[in-house]
Amino acid sequence: MIQKELRRLYYKCINYLSFQWSNLRPSGPKVLFKRFPANIAPDHHCILCNIRSSNRLCRSCQETSLIKPQYQCTCCGVMMHHHALFCGECLKDTPDFDRTFSPYLYQPPLSNMLISFKQSHDFYAGKTLADIFVKDIKQHYMQYHLPYPDFIVAMPQHWYKQWKRGFNHAIFFAEAASKHLSIPLFKKVIRRKNTPDQKGLSRKQRLLNLNQAFDISTILNGEHIAIVDDVMTTRASANALARELKKAGAGQVSVWVLARTPK
Repeated sequence: MIQKELRRLYYKCINYLSFQWSNLRPSGPKVLFKRFPANIAPDHHCILCNIRSSNRLCRSCQETSLIKPQYQCTCCGVMMHHHALFCGECLKDTPDFDRTFSPYLYQPPLSNMLISFKQSHDFYAGKTLADIFVKDIKQHYMQYHLPYPDFIVAMPQHWYKQWKRGFNHAIFFAEAASKHLSIPLFKKVIRRKNTPDQKGLSRKQRLLNLNQAFDISTILNGEHIAIVDDVMTTRASANALARELKKAGAGQVSVWVLARTPK
């Protein structure tokens, strides 16, 4: 029992030091790693099966453990049981965003990794999820020959909630996407209302909860904006932000979420 606890603390320390190392100024790593060839892949251990891998999640675990929906609504990304462009909810009540990209279902082990990242500051899990998220976005846009959006915006948190958690996970994913896809971040948006947790609320309550929750401090000129978040459950948060972005002058609004909660 003691050995198991010591092993857990060891890996927690390693994850923390890895995160701190990644935040060093650019000049540090360049000098320290100057002697090593640039084409050598970093050495990791798969977060799920613990085998040595060039990525934080090995290819086998990504293909067999993470669940991808076969059919999805092109508008909100919800899983469907047959092929159709739109789900019944989007046909009945069209959201203010135009399309959603969501590569995975919010189910274990992905949901466990995400909870560990958000609640326990497991940044190794966070970097693992960011890596596969950005890779899937890139493959999707290349496969369908889609142009990238003009800007990426992270789903904002109220300053008090972000202070309590210590970071905004949506910003973590948005910065990774911005860096690897060379898309600038849009930072002129804040969450001005400290809204209660959306869990357990009805659809009507969620809509009232998010009424005038966001404030955009600039005028847009028809740009295509992509909202980045971790999970979509009821569309309410993404819809509220998309509405404000279009009021500010956005031409199109896409939503990029790592996972979609199945109904």
